[in-house]
Amino acid sequence: FVVCGVSQRYVSIDTDGTLMTAARNDNMTGVFGQLEYTMGWSLKALVAARWDRSSLHESQFSPKAALVWTINAQHSLRATYNRAFQSPNYSELYLNVKHPLRAVVYLGNNKLRPETITGYEVGYNGVFGQTVYITAEAYFNVLEEFVTDLGPGVNPDYLGPIILPGEGFSRQVWSYTNAGEVEETGLDVGLNIYLSDQLKLGMNASYF
Repeated sequence: FVVCGVSQRYVSIDTDGTLMTAARNDNMTGVFGQLEYTMGWSLKALVAARWDRSSLHESQFSPKAALVWTINAQHSLRATYNRAFQSPNYSELYLNVKHPLRAVVYLGNNKLRPETITGYEVGYNGVFGQTVYITAEAYFNVLEEFVTDLGPGVNPDYLGPIILPGEGFSRQVWSYTNAGEVEETGLDVGLNIYLSDQLKLGMNASYF
């Protein structure tokens, strides 16, 4: 089973100088595909990929792979890998606002890189005696290049105070930057017991 496609997006934003100095006209292109292949009745493989080009950031490649093993009609195992990204928004890239009461100016950082996440997951589904349904999932994620909140001295282009055109005093620059790496590990377990056709007992536990 094959799926493929192309997406094209155009964005035009003009704040009339209230939030950004200049108007922006940007475009983004995405090319994607997915292949599912069933090997007999017990094993199914999935591979997918997406390539994104944007006038806002460097191109990104997002792969995905999954393998599902159906042991029998009651039990199955799966393993997945995927990578995804989130691009900085227009405020984080091009903000330009003067504080009305303090000698501070808030500026975007057009050198920001997209935030990324790489994830690995294994899972199990099982049915016991037609009345008990169990699910279990374990995952490990790596998140990188977080876009920070506004802060002083974080934009390498503005490490010190600046004097803006038309002003005779200096302002401290608050901006954004990429920082940090986080590793996440988690385990989710679910238990459902069907006491009757009308009544079900459900219990869940998560470790993060």
